[in-house]
Amino acid sequence: MSDVSEYYNHSNSYSYPRFDIIIPSVYGIITLAGGMGNGMVLMVLLRNIRSHSIPDVYISNLAIADLLTVLTLPLFSYTYATGSWIFGLEMCKIMYGLDSMYQFTGIMILTVMSIDRYVAIASPVRSKRYRTACKARCISVCVWFASFLCSSPLWFYATLYVEPSGVLTCQIMWPNPQKNAFVFLIFGFVAGFLVPLIAIFFSYLALLMTYSKHRTWRKGITGQRMASMRRGSRRIAILIITIVIGFVVCWLPFYVLNFITIYLPDTDKGSGSLDYTLLVAYVVSVCLCYFNSCLNPVIYSFVGSSFRTRLSKAVHCRLPRQKETCFTRSQQSYRSTHVRIVSTRNSRSTNSSVVLSYR
Repeated sequence: MSDVSEYYNHSNSYSYPRFDIIIPSVYGIITLAGGMGNGMVLMVLLRNIRSHSIPDVYISNLAIADLLTVLTLPLFSYTYATGSWIFGLEMCKIMYGLDSMYQFTGIMILTVMSIDRYVAIASPVRSKRYRTACKARCISVCVWFASFLCSSPLWFYATLYVEPSGVLTCQIMWPNPQKNAFVFLIFGFVAGFLVPLIAIFFSYLALLMTYSKHRTWRKGITGQRMASMRRGSRRIAILIITIVIGFVVCWLPFYVLNFITIYLPDTDKGSGSLDYTLLVAYVVSVCLCYFNSCLNPVIYSFVGSSFRTRLSKAVHCRLPRQKETCFTRSQQSYRSTHVRIVSTRNSRSTNSSVVLSYR
């Protein structure tokens, strides 16, 4: 993201809001809320890694990206509060690189989750061969690596810059500022926003078409079992759609305002009402982008009924009197799961019946 402190440092402090106070305060609230929320999500999902489902793997990676995003905000807060940078060149590159990398990671994970939902519902039997938690982790690693490549220009061009006043700042110094900044903005918008949203849209469009074609029960599966599986898959689909809507609402204003400032390059130099409005709107859009990192845990809690159940169990097991009971129940659950797996394998060897499990 662009450095808002640039606008404040070159503007009249009497004409513009005190961003050196407002932004660190807002970032502090987002850091606290995002850290607690995403930490809670990871506590619930990583409580029993052996029983991880495929959505659990992707949501865990999404929570990690959101958590690491809010952990970079204290450094930005210090920059806005003091107008200077004291953390060195390496931290300057790390801060800008990770900030961009986590943005790409979040939307790529949502895209993968949407495609996974379509595959799970359209080909529930054949997809069982390659839709595993292990392969979901491998895909997540590939997503993180792709995000690193997409954000590599910021890792390379983030550097220290001495202002005419002698203040040391951390900025993106492009070889050709006007051209390179525009090219990277277009690339970020296409690769980190437009193309993933198109892929998500067509995934759910194909999903709706699949639902309309297969309204009758599949052979070999009872109506009750199929209805249960479809309800579970529908809940996950609603959860993903809600997260995507939150992402669009939080990130679209940022891109729109960036394109406006590119076509109106002198908006930050005047003192008219248009400049003031754009500046305030841009600051709000940047805060909204970071707010998205603490919005997802709220969505999990209100939309994901399964997550609420697991959260209550996790909190219940944290109580001293209930630890022994929870440990006993987890052992019994693991044993019963193991027995079901063994019996399923035995039935497969003697019977050709199909057993489906939506994850």
